[in-house]
Amino acid sequence: MIEVLYLPKNTTTVLQPMDQGIIRSFKSHFNKFKFKHIIEQINYGDATIECYKKLTQKDAILFSYLAWKDVSVDTISKCFQHAKWENRIEEPIMGDHKIKNFEQIIEKLMITDPIKEEEFIDFTYSENDELHEFVQNNNYENNDENAILDSSITEDCERNNCITHRDAIKCISDLKKYFSHDDNFDVNMLERLLKINYEKNCFTKNEVCFQYVSGTLHYFRVTQDQWEDRIIRMKAGGLNAIQTELLPSTYQMGGPIISVLFTTDGDWESALKRGSIKGVYTGVDFGPGDIFKAFLAMRRVQEDGPLLNSEFYPGWFTTWGGIKVKQNVNSVTKSFNQMLYMKANIYVYEGGTNFEYYNGGYYSGQRLSPIITSYDYSAPLGEGGTYTPLYYSIRNSIIKYLGWNPPEVPPPVINIKYPKISLSQGVVFVNGFNLGRFWNIGPQRSLYLPYPFLFEGINRFAVLELSGLAGMVNRYLEFSDVAIWD
Repeated sequence: MIEVLYLPKNTTTVLQPMDQGIIRSFKSHFNKFKFKHIIEQINYGDATIECYKKLTQKDAILFSYLAWKDVSVDTISKCFQHAKWENRIEEPIMGDHKIKNFEQIIEKLMITDPIKEEEFIDFTYSENDELHEFVQNNNYENNDENAILDSSITEDCERNNCITHRDAIKCISDLKKYFSHDDNFDVNMLERLLKINYEKNCFTKNEVCFQYVSGTLHYFRVTQDQWEDRIIRMKAGGLNAIQTELLPSTYQMGGPIISVLFTTDGDWESALKRGSIKGVYTGVDFGPGDIFKAFLAMRRVQEDGPLLNSEFYPGWFTTWGGIKVKQNVNSVTKSFNQMLYMKANIYVYEGGTNFEYYNGGYYSGQRLSPIITSYDYSAPLGEGGTYTPLYYSIRNSIIKYLGWNPPEVPPPVINIKYPKISLSQGVVFVNGFNLGRFWNIGPQRSLYLPYPFLFEGINRFAVLELSGLAGMVNRYLEFSDVAIWD
């Protein structure tokens, strides 16, 4: 039985904790770091308007990271209390506490010689505590926060003699020699970094050219109880690396992380020139098609180094009121095969679900198109972890052309349930967990229900129907074993 909850008009800003002060706190801290950065540029002699024009996406990411760190736990807690949420859900779907077990999941995959999270996600760009102390003592008199802000100043190469990727790699080599005289310094740690060899046009790990085939898995679009299952299926599919994206509140995620910093800016020359950052490696992103044309555009901007498609699209977004993008196994596999001896990351390998209000939207021309709750993306693994023909096609290509021998494919996922929604527009909750939005304009006609959201015995479903009784076609939920689309 569905419980319909009617809310008074114009109550969104009252009921959402983010609107009670969390966003305001974040923005104030963001502006604090932004204006501090601009003042520093003015002190260098720049005009105020020029300082604003020179702000980059990299600066914004840096300010966002610092600002979120300054939003206190007390502020977040009080905002939830003010919105009367403090006793509604005992445990959030995702959060930092959910990520603590991630290392245990990765350990089961027996990946050798891993790099830990703290060795990679270091926004001061130091390699470890000893190196950080060395840099601080010799270059900065201010605190860590100022050092982080100072690092973004080097964007203007003409004024500050910007350090390039090659310079940084040479610096690491020199530091290895320097610290090799210190018995307490782990020189091997520097060897484990995934680096760029510009002469051999490859990535290197342990100083040897490293071939990887990776896929994107958004941990926030899959429940924590299903992470291990998805990673095992991806490894069985032939992948030897995984790409993910970090939400601001969960940047502490652990595990063996090996990477280099690069930008992803489309596959045409003008976009690459506008989006690339001096000193940062430039990659491209595109779906099936003329890969040689795309990589030629990359070479006009990034003259040497490995050819990199950091986001190879097997499909695309599906929007409310639009048409679901269908999987084209032949064209995707053809382009994938052509890139196997280059570097490609399949975005996404398993899309997952836009739980809660994660669906968002994207601009198509001048119009903002809202994305559906499912993030299926025509990926090799379906929204519920199901195998698709593309999964087996890509796996076969990796075995055939690279000679790799991935683990045996696990049995298919069972007991998947998709509640069929015969309502107008709103949100469905299961035992307090928000499954996401529904809308009768399609093309999505069901929502994915992960088994970790269900309890033994009685399960409580609540539906927020924004159209009132007029949107209620019936007051019952039907369940399907497969996703339902127009």
